[in-house]
Amino acid sequence: MTSNRDNIDASYYQNLHDTNPAFMANNWLLTELAQLRKSAQGVRSILELGCGNGRFLEAAADQWEHVTGVDWAKSRYLEKVLLEKSNVSFIQADISTLKLDQDYGLIVSADFLEHLPAHLLPGVIAESLRAGQFSFHKIACYDDGHSHLSILPPDSWLRLFHAHPEGQGMRIRSEEARKGNKNNLVITISNLPS
Repeated sequence: MTSNRDNIDASYYQNLHDTNPAFMANNWLLTELAQLRKSAQGVRSILELGCGNGRFLEAAADQWEHVTGVDWAKSRYLEKVLLEKSNVSFIQADISTLKLDQDYGLIVSADFLEHLPAHLLPGVIAESLRAGQFSFHKIACYDDGHSHLSILPPDSWLRLFHAHPEGQGMRIRSEEARKGNKNNLVITISNLPS
């Protein structure tokens, strides 16, 4: 099921990053950092799609040689990260139209893909698979009541990745109930070695 929330644009997310404490503080990838580093041995570059506040980029800068984030909003915290971490770069762009001009060892996202309208998912997923050797995506499969635009069951998410030759190795690695609520399912889809 896809919600129709036409007022969501870059300024909507910019406002959340400027005023919402949860958007300023949270990043679902932070808890995955150690596992990502272990599974992605030998990877030198990482790209986070929908990097939000930049907190994962900040932590990843100590683990990878080249760290890049892309988002259409730029948080104040991310500005601090860019000043303090010389190996972190940022691309401010609409990801649905962005053609990545380099290849990355690992492309990650968390709490991002479900924020895109369903008709944009095939193109964004295809571009991320094309530009990344490995992929790791945490995806909410529930309606958050304000900005999840693509609410799909786990098997539908996996089919979106498998629709591309580069996505054939993608698997659902985990399913968890967000904050213990079984109605708020979060899945992880990846082709990283276990």
